[in-house]
Amino acid sequence: MKLVNIYPQITIYLNALDEVDDKIRIYLLKSLKWVIEKSNSRVKIFTTSRNNTEILYQFKKFSRIDLLSDDNYSDISEFIERRLESAINDGELLLGDVSCNLRSDICEVLCARSKGL
Repeated sequence: MKLVNIYPQITIYLNALDEVDDKIRIYLLKSLKWVIEKSNSRVKIFTTSRNNTEILYQFKKFSRIDLLSDDNYSDISEFIERRLESAINDGELLLGDVSCNLRSDICEVLCARSKGL
């Protein structure tokens, strides 16, 4: 808490919060809530997680912005298309011998399996 209160604003980043062991995660979430509530500083928490009701419940009284995997589908699709085109043009994929149908299939499968990540 001393470290948090040194700065006027602090942002804490936690990746894959849903992958933390259940017993540890509840302690971590309660600790983060305590920091938010007791700090003299503005505390922002940025987490990535699969949809998890326990995590949502712990932060229900705080304002939050939810981003779903579908929210960035177009960005992922565009990235995959550009990277695929580059790999084909540079001969990195099947020595550049990729039909339109195969290219379309590859793009479709990669987009579907990315699940927004």
